[in-house]
Amino acid sequence: MHGCTLIKNLRGMAFALLALGAWLGAGQTARATAVIPPDFATLVADAQLIFRGEVTATRSEWTGTGPTRTIMTFVTFKVLETIKGSAKEPYVLQMLGGTVNGRTLKVTGVPTFKAGDRTLLFVENNGTQFFPVVGIMNGYFKLVKDATTGDEMVFRHDGTKLKSVTQIDQVHDEAMNPATALSATSKVSAASSVDTSLKTSDFETEIRKQLIAPK
Repeated sequence: MHGCTLIKNLRGMAFALLALGAWLGAGQTARATAVIPPDFATLVADAQLIFRGEVTATRSEWTGTGPTRTIMTFVTFKVLETIKGSAKEPYVLQMLGGTVNGRTLKVTGVPTFKAGDRTLLFVENNGTQFFPVVGIMNGYFKLVKDATTGDEMVFRHDGTKLKSVTQIDQVHDEAMNPATALSATSKVSAASSVDTSLKTSDFETEIRKQLIAPK
């Protein structure tokens, strides 16, 4: 889905942000809504599709007409592993923002993609949400090979290493209970002194365990 049909189907804040993007015009930035990071169980449950893939191409273009005319980017993936749902090969992720003929629309907090990037994504509402990932940036994980070990490691949207799925729950709890933020931050800092970074294969195993866990 794309063009006017996509725009008509944008919901709530996503539609408002899209309209804002059209109004801002060239070289402007739209701010994504604040979002409570989901816990791990919610991240897995709410995703319609969970897959590991490699970006093969990106394309940005103007979509819509009149006041809803804006820039969308279409990210094409080679699907390497599907963990939940069904991903048509090649898979195309549609997201608000991009650059066309020197005019740029950037959405703060939303990741960008380039050919060769390897990611693990928790996708929802692709084609109807301004960034179709659970919890906006919180369902995006970049995968990077360790130069020393050759193992592929998992990184969060902010560039920090994912230590365990428990860390996802901890970030959620911290957001839900700001009063505990100092204590939680201290625990994370202490844990980060030991490199227990999560491998991609181990992360996928934890996701599959969650999929079959009793509800």
